[in-house]
Amino acid sequence: MLLFSSGHSLRKLGLRQTRYGSVLRVLRDEEWLSQRDLHFREFMKLLNRLGAGKVFETYTEAEIDLFVLKCVDSAKEQVQLLKK
Repeated sequence: MLLFSSGHSLRKLGLRQTRYGSVLRVLRDEEWLSQRDLHFREFMKLLNRLGAGKVFETYTEAEIDLFVLKCVDSAKEQVQLLKK
């Protein structure tokens, strides 16, 4: 069970783990996100900016998977632009 620093779990917060599984999977599987803080930060900014709250409430799990992967790709593009 995933615990936040406050000691709350996804279940205690009333969040559905299946809806947030896409984010957890990409954090586990996408090594690029853990290489630098900047990478993770850009991913999270895009995830939120592009409507993560609404997406997690209305999309199917497959649609959420695609949304999260698109956010990773967009974050990679953004980091490349920042390097120029």
